[in-house]
Amino acid sequence: MEETLESMMSAYAKGDRLAFARLFERTRGGIYSFFLRSIRDPRAAEDLMQTTFMKLHASRSSYDPSLPLLPWLFAIANRVRLDEFRRRHRLPHQAGEEALEQVEVEDDPAERIAKAQRVRSTDAALDALPETQRIVLQLRHVEGMSFAEIAQVLGVAEGALRVRATRGYEKLRALLQEGGSNEA
Repeated sequence: MEETLESMMSAYAKGDRLAFARLFERTRGGIYSFFLRSIRDPRAAEDLMQTTFMKLHASRSSYDPSLPLLPWLFAIANRVRLDEFRRRHRLPHQAGEEALEQVEVEDDPAERIAKAQRVRSTDAALDALPETQRIVLQLRHVEGMSFAEIAQVLGVAEGALRVRATRGYEKLRALLQEGGSNEA
């Protein structure tokens, strides 16, 4: 029987350091991808991944083993991501997803058009999406989370996430068609 993430985390919370090594090995790729897709800088993604696992370590005693680990871990990663965007955009500490979405709306449209014209592949098209849509699509399709789990991770209503996902799919389809790809 395969050891679950939840059992690894429970063992780690009780002091089993080897359980953490196994947990880290099984989850680091997803956390790194989460940051890389969001930040688009491998070095920053690595740093943010490390910060996430330091925060996991600091809060390991508050983990509830009756709940799935991945939404809890990605909620920690999302808070790290938001902290990074607050720092980059000089937003107040209490600013959340809505403030980030507003910053994206205020971005220069010419820059978005130029970015869309460079689209040549699915990855490039995903990179052209606004952060708030890209992160929902990544958690849904790369990490396999449900909308309820994503809502828990991002602290956003499930209905709002579904709207973001729909808008993201529409933009992704348009970008792929514009780039001459039939992958949509």
